[in-house]
Amino acid sequence: MAKDQRQSAWTDLQPDLLLLVLHHLTSLLDRVRAGAVCRSWRSASSLLPPTRLPWVVFGDGTLFDLANDSALHPHYRLRLPDDCWRYSAGENMMFLAHQRDGSCSLINALSGDRTDLPELAAMLRYDNLRRTPHDPHEPTMAIGKVVLSSAPDDPIVAVLLKNKIFVSTCRPAGESNSCLVVLAREAVDIALFQGQIYALSTSHVLKNLNLSNGHLDKPTPPGVEPKLLCGLDLINNSWSWQQHEQDEEDVFKQDEEDVFADPLVELYLVESGGKLLMVKRWLRHQWMPCFPEGRRTFCLQVWEAGISEGQWKKLDGSLEGRALFVSRSCSKSLPAGHGVREDCIYFLKNLYVSRKPNAPLGDFGVYNVRDKMFTPLLGESMPLLPWKSGRFPSWFFHV
Repeated sequence: MAKDQRQSAWTDLQPDLLLLVLHHLTSLLDRVRAGAVCRSWRSASSLLPPTRLPWVVFGDGTLFDLANDSALHPHYRLRLPDDCWRYSAGENMMFLAHQRDGSCSLINALSGDRTDLPELAAMLRYDNLRRTPHDPHEPTMAIGKVVLSSAPDDPIVAVLLKNKIFVSTCRPAGESNSCLVVLAREAVDIALFQGQIYALSTSHVLKNLNLSNGHLDKPTPPGVEPKLLCGLDLINNSWSWQQHEQDEEDVFKQDEEDVFADPLVELYLVESGGKLLMVKRWLRHQWMPCFPEGRRTFCLQVWEAGISEGQWKKLDGSLEGRALFVSRSCSKSLPAGHGVREDCIYFLKNLYVSRKPNAPLGDFGVYNVRDKMFTPLLGESMPLLPWKSGRFPSWFFHV
């Protein structure tokens, strides 16, 4: 009887007092735990304004809560298998490539729901995605990126591996998937956007392939090689390349250390507000001195894909009320508000050799495209993180 009374006291807590308690839970994970207490707590948790800032995920499954970087323990550990390579696939999803048998799967890192992808695993095994003798932490041919479409009825996963993009449906267990391979030479990033897959190359060429024209309607029979397709060049002209060369000359002048070596340039492809954008990022080399806060990035620019004109159009001063989060393995655009700064680019990058206590996430920070100023991503009082993996950090967009 006493046990029933204690349970009743929790569920009968007055709504105004309950909301007052929940408002002090700034961590999304703490709110999820509070919502699991009972139905009334779950209902009250849903009334709180969302925390839009993503988490940072590491290769060992460690999650870091950016919205609570000053907390005593702002990091959590996902329950993921140990014998696999892990890649962020957007939202709550992780792509797992198991080292033991080469199997592949998609897993919701928060709920634990899993979808096996045997057809995709067979394609990746054929292209030598396997453990190397000299480095058990990386496959022979490392996966560049994994993206997952947001269609709930028949989602599609695309995996960038060297010069190819492996595409597969994600049907429930027992149903055969449809697969295809897209040639994408020199591709450094991919994106799924409006039913099409886009690939960006090191020379700023933008390719695409329409996935809604029947390519993935029929299941791929076991042992049968999937279709090998070539994408259509949407942006590929000499004017665009010359424009970028001139622009880079102007950017080089912004860094005092450019007399030692040309800076590195990284490209990211991200959809934002119905537009397809390319983010260009300039960094100092590892042997060059970094900025006091550990940052090596000294310039970022945003270009919009003018598909009808066949050229990139530079954007200056505004992201139209949104922010961009870019990293090599996961990029996304979010509306400003609830912790997300307007017209800003949040960036991450792995820096194994030069990672320092004042830069625990490697080369990271926030860049404002309006005033072209950099600000730190983390608070000064951030506690020490548990470094159990050399794998680079990536964004984790909880939903």
